[in-house]
Amino acid sequence: MVNVKIGSIPDSVTYIHTGNAREVSTSWLSVDVPISPGVMVIDAFASPTDSEKTIESGMMWIKQRTKTPVVDTKKNDAITGIKVISLERRGEGGRAYKVITPDGFYFDLREDVLLDTMLYEGVEKGGVLNGSFIWGYIGSQMKLVRVGSALHSALEVANKRDKKQKISRKDLEIGGIYKAKANIIKVFLGNVDTVELRDCYGKKGVYKRKNYMLWYETQYINDVSKIEKLVTDLFMGRDSNTWHHISVTKQHSFIEKLGQININVDILKTLKEYTLESAYYNNNLHNENYRCAMAHILNAQKAGTGYMMHEEYAVRYGYTL
Repeated sequence: MVNVKIGSIPDSVTYIHTGNAREVSTSWLSVDVPISPGVMVIDAFASPTDSEKTIESGMMWIKQRTKTPVVDTKKNDAITGIKVISLERRGEGGRAYKVITPDGFYFDLREDVLLDTMLYEGVEKGGVLNGSFIWGYIGSQMKLVRVGSALHSALEVANKRDKKQKISRKDLEIGGIYKAKANIIKVFLGNVDTVELRDCYGKKGVYKRKNYMLWYETQYINDVSKIEKLVTDLFMGRDSNTWHHISVTKQHSFIEKLGQININVDILKTLKEYTLESAYYNNNLHNENYRCAMAHILNAQKAGTGYMMHEEYAVRYGYTL
C-alpha cells in the first residue's frame, strides 16, 4: 500500500482557465521540426473547490496568461480519453508531459502517473491514455490519478481518515499511540508545565506554558513493540540520540488510537534533568549563526523535555527564570 501523508480526492474541482484556445505542438529535441501537428488547447489550472489558497494560486498563475480568467466548477468524476500531446522542457533538465482532456483543457501529467498508466493500461496510437482518471490532492498540489492505481487506493484511504473526528483530549491515555490525519504517529506521555526560552533575531523571551501535552514522535513507525522499545530505551538512558523526538503542544489533531504501550519508568523524574531544544537549537543558544532558537525547561515539579542539556546552560546565557 502506498503511504500518503497528506492527500484526498476532492468531491468537486474548480478549473481556472483562459477561456480561449491556443495552438501547441512539440518539436524533436534540439531540432526545430514538429513531432505532430499543432493542437488547440485551453490553458487551465485545477483546484479543490473548497481550497481558497489553491484557487488563489490558480488565479495568479492564469492571470499571467489572460486578463480575464474564467472559473468553472464541476464534480470530480472520472475522465476518459485523456491524450498526451506535448512535452515541455523546463529548467535544470526538468520536463512535464502535457495532456488535453476531451473538453479541451490543457494540464500537466506527472511522469509517475504516465508510467503507471503505461504499465497497467497502456497507451493507444495517437497518445490516448487507456483507463480513467480523477483529480487527487496530494500535499499542496493537484494531479491526475489513474482510477484503480495504488495511489488512487491510498487516496481513498486518506479520504476516509479525513472524515474521522478528533479524539477528545480528556480521552488521551498515557502510553497511547495516536495517529493524525496527516499520518503523523505519536505516543502521549502526559500533561506538563514548561517554561519556553526563545531567542529570535536578538530578542529574548521567557514564556510559561501551562498544561501542555507531552509527546514522543515515532517517525511513522506504527509497530507497537518497536515503539515500546524506542520509548523505553530513551527513558532508561539506553538511547540518548532521540530526545529530539520529544515535543510539547497545546493542541492536537489525532483521530485514531493505534495501540497502547506500557511505560514502566517515571517519565517526569527522568525529564527533570533536561531541557527541550527546538529544531533550530543545535546546542548553541548563544551562537549568532542560529537566528532563532527555543528551549523548554522544567517548571516546578513537572518537566519540559529535550536533549541532554542542563538547565543552567540556558541561564548562563542571559535568561532569568
